[in-house]
Amino acid sequence: MVKDEDMCLHCGLCAERCPTGGLGYAKIQNT
Repeated sequence: MVKDEDMCLHCGLCAERCPTGGLGYAKIQNT
């Protein structure tokens, strides 16, 4: 799997589908 940062929408779908669990996104809380 290749992640293209120029096309990435940071939706998290790749993290859900990653077979090794190597991708992830942290939730950011706005204050």
